[in-house]
Amino acid sequence: MTNFVVTSKCNFNCSFCFAADHMKVQQGKIMSRKEFGDLLDFTGERIVSFCGGEPTLHPDFFTFLKMAKDNNRKVKILTNGLWNNEVLDNFTRFSAADFKNIWFSIHILPRNNYSATQMGNLLQTLELIKHQRVIFLVSFDCVNYDYSFVMELLRQYHVKKIVYSISVIKQTSFISQEEQLTVWGNKIYSFIKECMDIDVVVENNCGFLPRCSFDENQINYFKNCFLKMKTDPVKFHCKKISLDLGSDNSSWRCFMFKDIWNLDIKKYRDFYHLYFHVYHRTKVLDQIMPFEKCYGCRYYLNEECGGGCHYYKINDNNTFEIQKLLNLTEEDISEELIPFINAEVLINKEGFFIDDYIGKINLGKNSLMTKVINYCDGITTVGEIINKVKDEFEDHSSAKDDILSFLGKMSNYSAIIFKYPSSLESEK
Repeated sequence: MTNFVVTSKCNFNCSFCFAADHMKVQQGKIMSRKEFGDLLDFTGERIVSFCGGEPTLHPDFFTFLKMAKDNNRKVKILTNGLWNNEVLDNFTRFSAADFKNIWFSIHILPRNNYSATQMGNLLQTLELIKHQRVIFLVSFDCVNYDYSFVMELLRQYHVKKIVYSISVIKQTSFISQEEQLTVWGNKIYSFIKECMDIDVVVENNCGFLPRCSFDENQINYFKNCFLKMKTDPVKFHCKKISLDLGSDNSSWRCFMFKDIWNLDIKKYRDFYHLYFHVYHRTKVLDQIMPFEKCYGCRYYLNEECGGGCHYYKINDNNTFEIQKLLNLTEEDISEELIPFINAEVLINKEGFFIDDYIGKINLGKNSLMTKVINYCDGITTVGEIINKVKDEFEDHSSAKDDILSFLGKMSNYSAIIFKYPSSLESEK
């Protein structure tokens, strides 16, 4: 999914807000019509997701909406539902055809977070769109989170799908306290069960927990939920990524990474090149676990669990190293790095077949570089690989440069991913 961050303005102050830092830095900055149009052309995505800030506060919001629909795009609006009179009036004038292919994803907070005026505003919005495609969003920011209000609204407005997240604002989140995982697991299990009891489809979005947060009975219950609803109510890997697109041609993989990895879309051939690069480069985060016990866990070893949300894995000891790895260029390949094969891209180690986003590429056979590839096991450093194979090069003096250049090229294709030997696993 691609989120168009059209404004940094908001009319609410959610404690869990994932975009809070972005809004402070942007200070009310909005996306221009030209920027929106250019991004619309760049992505070519079937679904345009509006977010912010509160997207309906953008003065050109309905112009953007029309531009998207005129381009045959489906639209998702991520909103707090606190719409001003102008927005309400505009939507009131919408015909059934105007509402076609629009989904409203409304973030619902606990009842006591709303003033009387805000509560009236929210209910007015829900009443207006109650016959449209509506999904509720909820973000758990504490283990005592009260979700009774959203359950009440699910029943009242017959909303049949809810998407939940466990909010992660800073690195000092609950995930740093291992003993609280099962407490959180029980909380999420109870929430899912209550939703399923009223036939509401539950989907896990961001901030998901490691598998060990749940016991086997709960896991079996989730499997039955999938059989009933065809949607997993929990997930343990961050595989399907979303990209946020902001003004000034900026892009990032979710707001949690905005400060450490912000990309310029002008450097990419098209949207799929950008997506391919982000998806595979962030595979380094699959090698990092939040707790020492994770590395020997059978669920991790069997690839059943990725350790929970990637942001849980970033701490004060490894932020700089992760930032360097995400921004790695061919010139940055050094002997201290540890390479490992990305099997989704390097589909044949012997002939160097690369499954690039535009198709398969054959880099040709090279027996020496095949040996280099075979040593890319996620354990051996680049320096150790050089020492193992350099004597087989006719020109020993160029062996190091040739290997570094080759690994750099493979990194550019995302066929080889790199990590640091110890700093990334500082909790290990």
